[in-house]
Amino acid sequence: MIKLSPDRKTITANGMDLSYILVEAFDKDGNPSPLADNTLQIEVNGAGYLAGVGNGNPQSLTPFKGNTVNLFYGKAMIIVGGGFKKGLTNVSVRGQGLNEVRTQLETQ
Repeated sequence: MIKLSPDRKTITANGMDLSYILVEAFDKDGNPSPLADNTLQIEVNGAGYLAGVGNGNPQSLTPFKGNTVNLFYGKAMIIVGGGFKKGLTNVSVRGQGLNEVRTQLETQ
């Protein structure tokens, strides 16, 4: 299973504010899965936008702009921007063999 942990759930609608969402993989017993390297699909809807993705792998050639990211040692990062509109932003992440998870951010 995967878990999403935003550094904050409320961001400012000034076109520059960001929320960093940590993605972590766990096994069925809730233990961290450091060997997980699944490809994740990311969907962002609402007031915010997908600003970037990353996984910390220095050998990765995957672009930082895109709606997919591979887990590296069981982790990845999603960056969501607030844009200029106020409202809610829904973020969903899914991957083969993993549960789909969602989180919601508010842009004020």
